[in-house]
Amino acid sequence: MKHSILTMLALFTLGAAASADVKVNVAQITDTRTTGDFFKGLELTLNLSGQELAEAKGMKIAISEAKDDVGTDISKIQKFGFDSGGFEPLEKGFGFSSDKKPGEFEHKLKLPNPARAAKTARIIGSLQLLVPSKDPASVITVDLAKSAGKPLEHPVLKSDGATLTFDAPKGDDASYKIQDAKGVIAAVEFCAADGKALETGGKSSSSFGGGPKSVSISLRQKAPSGMIAKVYLVTTKSVVNIPLKLEAIALP
Repeated sequence: MKHSILTMLALFTLGAAASADVKVNVAQITDTRTTGDFFKGLELTLNLSGQELAEAKGMKIAISEAKDDVGTDISKIQKFGFDSGGFEPLEKGFGFSSDKKPGEFEHKLKLPNPARAAKTARIIGSLQLLVPSKDPASVITVDLAKSAGKPLEHPVLKSDGATLTFDAPKGDDASYKIQDAKGVIAAVEFCAADGKALETGGKSSSSFGGGPKSVSISLRQKAPSGMIAKVYLVTTKSVVNIPLKLEAIALP
């Protein structure tokens, strides 16, 4: 088994799209090439920066092509934990939150094993940012005190066959049940009555059979009076697609 970690300083600029100015730094590569079933794969730690990111409520990477220098296809993104493959919250990175500015984030991208003889890899695709401020109609504001226990009614959810039901907040726990086969619901954010996002801790989810998925989120404070939820929808205006092209990524 080959297990290597490489810290890179190379800075790649993503292609401009929708006036976006976003850069990604491949900060670290963890390369575990093994024929075993556990702890294998190529993990890239990406540092993202740019003004567009400060307004984003979520992100995901779509890969159209990813190969090593001997031609091995490594394009299938490996999922982490409860990752459903949809939009993910932008993270500051464990232990470094205070070091990062509002437009600086970290993202881990895990891909399959490169060939044992491979020395470099290239990735082509797009960075998709969820920016609801570009389309105010993509935001649904929910008064949890009035709507808890009732399926959320909205024409977009109805037309796409999606359902979303919030539970009444209890202590520092906020939860909901969601069924969204088409992925029209990009993200859910819990906020104080003034609309300011609440800080959250852990997240867990579960589902049985083909039923709705239950999602529970731990708040870093007791649920405040007048707490609301903001539901962010995927629309042509709310999602910014930025071309991504990383060439000659040196493998450890």
